Amino acid sequence: DGSPIQLAIYPEAEHILLRVINQSNPIPPDMLDKLFDKFTRVDDQLTRTTRGSGLGLFITRGLVESMGGQIRLNSADGFFEAHLTLQYPPVSPPTHPEAEL
Repeated sequence: DGSPIQLAIYPEAEHILLRVINQSNPIPPDMLDKLFDKFTRVDDQLTRTTRGSGLGLFITRGLVESMGGQIRLNSADGFFEAHLTLQYPPVSPPTHPEAEL
């Protein structure tokens, strides 16, 4: 819809907090966790004015959690916010003994 998206980064000793904020109509609290489900959107199918498949937060959660992080959502009058906490330094994926041959 052309509204600005704000990104704030807060580095700390063992993690980095990212806050992504954009303008939005209020989202009911009981709907926030459901937004992580595949193909879930807040808007009504019949009145949809924005494009999207409802996969963005599903994919984002998978990536954040695979790096040992967490994501949570918040919504209030006029904005929607995602808090991403990523471990720092990043968690290394487990190595397989065969990979070292």
